[in-house]
Amino acid sequence: ICFFSFTNFPGGHRLRKILFNENGEKKTKFEIMNSAMWPLFEMNSFEDLASWKKERNASALTETNIIIPIFVNNHWMVGIISTFKSSNPVVQLYDSKHQERPSQVQLLFKIAKYLTFKQATYTKLTGPYQNDGYNCGPYTILAVKYLSSTSWQTSFISAAKT
Repeated sequence: ICFFSFTNFPGGHRLRKILFNENGEKKTKFEIMNSAMWPLFEMNSFEDLASWKKERNASALTETNIIIPIFVNNHWMVGIISTFKSSNPVVQLYDSKHQERPSQVQLLFKIAKYLTFKQATYTKLTGPYQNDGYNCGPYTILAVKYLSSTSWQTSFISAAKT
């Protein structure tokens, strides 16, 4: 199980450049969780999620993308919870191996409900396909790059075709 910050793994410096400008300010409206939280969620431990939520004011969790790095069975993926003021949150999961991940999706639903008190809907994400057994990290960084931008969907789907 991986207990380090997603942005600190090899190549994580690229992710920091993607998400933050030279002054350390976010380029777009998003919140990112530490990857160490996912194994706790898998054990139905949400105490750290309560602290994480408390550290942010309520307005920071509306109309934003919550990016959740996921490391399961030696494989990186990314979950996204998109929150909106007037409608239900949308849960999304990107897996560069394009495998069905029902347990991760269900856990994202629980997290969305805990954070927003609303029932989420699910939208499947497609993106670039990983055709080897070792490049999930770079593919996940690419996903986060597009998912944290304002025009992520168009860009990410275009990247999947190249």
